[in-house]
This record gives sequence, C-alpha cells and structure tokens, in this order.
Amino acid sequence: MSTESQSTQGSAVSPLKYVDRLQRSNEEKDRDKLQYVVDGQKHSLEGHILETRTRIASIKSELEDLKNARELDIDSILGAQTELRDYEEGLRHLQALKEELF
Repeated sequence: MSTESQSTQGSAVSPLKYVDRLQRSNEEKDRDKLQYVVDGQKHSLEGHILETRTRIASIKSELEDLKNARELDIDSILGAQTELRDYEEGLRHLQALKEELF
C-alpha cells in the first residue's frame, strides 16, 4: 500500500516514508497530535451549533402550533418565545466562539 493512499482527507500530516517517521522530532510528532485534538474540538463545537440550529427550528415549529391553536395558551407562547430568544442568542455566541478560535 502506498503512503499516499494512507493519508487522511483534510489531515495536516503528510505521507512519510518509514525512515522519515523515525527521524521526526518529538516536537513534530506532538504538533501532529495537537492538530488532531484541535480538529476534534472544532467538530465538537460544530456539533453544538448544529444541535442548537435544530432546536431553534423545533421551537419555531412549536411556537407556530401554539399560535395556531383554537385556544391560545399565552403562558406557553411567551415561554416558547423566551426559549427561542435564548437559543438564538446561544447560537450567536457559539458562532462567535468558532470564529474566534478556529
């Protein structure tokens, strides 16, 4: 199997011959490990953003159902509006954090 086929998509690690791998410094090896950690944390943050967007869509749907009900439940509508506002604010914070860190 060639070293090119072993490289991972989007990886910062380039394919190396075995002798080159043995000659790499600990600092180079640590830098590669750190990149995997950073990539994992970025994906985790992106997961939180996706979950938040999904929850926002769900709240909007629930809010529309509440507003379309034959008998309005004002407390539930206000609660859903507050929850929606909080999730939208949280999404802005998550997106700003991603922009800042990555």
